[in-house]
Formats: sequence, structure tokens, C-alpha cells
Amino acid sequence: MYKKLTLAFISIFVLLCVSACGAGVNIDEGKKYTEDFWTALNEENYDAAADLMHPISGASVDDIKVFAQNLESQFGFDFSTDSVAITNYTGFKTMLYTSDVDGAMLTLKFKINIGGNILSGSSDIVSNGDGFGISAINIDN
Repeated sequence: MYKKLTLAFISIFVLLCVSACGAGVNIDEGKKYTEDFWTALNEENYDAAADLMHPISGASVDDIKVFAQNLESQFGFDFSTDSVAITNYTGFKTMLYTSDVDGAMLTLKFKINIGGNILSGSSDIVSNGDGFGISAINIDN
């Protein structure tokens, strides 16, 4: 009797804990944010790119502009004239809750073509009490 009662209590507790964490980050919404970020860089619209960032990133418009300029100088392309397209997504990792961000996080791995340069990277999308957005963009090359 006590075993069944204990098992029922634990099951209800786990269910409540999982439901309290929220639904996580939708992969399609994460892809849209990632693609919109790169589109904003392609249009040199750093304000729009900054609007897609999560407050946890601490990224300002100037930070994003420097990020874009560093990519241009390192790989020899120009966002204003070269096309930008994510060619494919190569993997993802999703966490319903992580204490690192006090909420849900999705990491999308991708390949992106910028002016004929194929780069590998990832984006971290966070959903927590502070909002929803990109917390980091990483280039692996």
C-alpha cells in the first residue's frame, strides 16, 4: 500500500515539475529567429538583429555590428552585397529546463553560405522569465 502511494506521489511530483518548466523552445520558432538574425545582418539592419537577442546575451547594436564586421574581415565577404542563406540544419539540442538560463534552451547547429563561404555554426535560443530570443551565435570555423 505504501509503495503504491509513494509511487503515485512521486509520479505526480515529477509531472508537476515538468509542467512548471513550460513547453521549451519550439524548433521552428528557433529556426525562424536564427534565419531572421542572418537576414538582418545581410541587410545591415543591426537594430533588427539586436531585437532578436535575448536580454541574457547582453548584446548591443554595436556588439552585433562588430560581430558582422569581424566575420566580413575574417572570411572576406561583404554582407551588403553577398547573399546569405542557411543551407541546412545539422543538429539540435533542446533542454526543457537548465539552471544556466533559468529556463528552456534550444541549440541549433547549421551550415550557412555567405558569399560562397560555407560556415558551420550554432545558435542558442532561450525562453525564460526575462523573455525569448537568441542568447548566442557561434561560428565554428
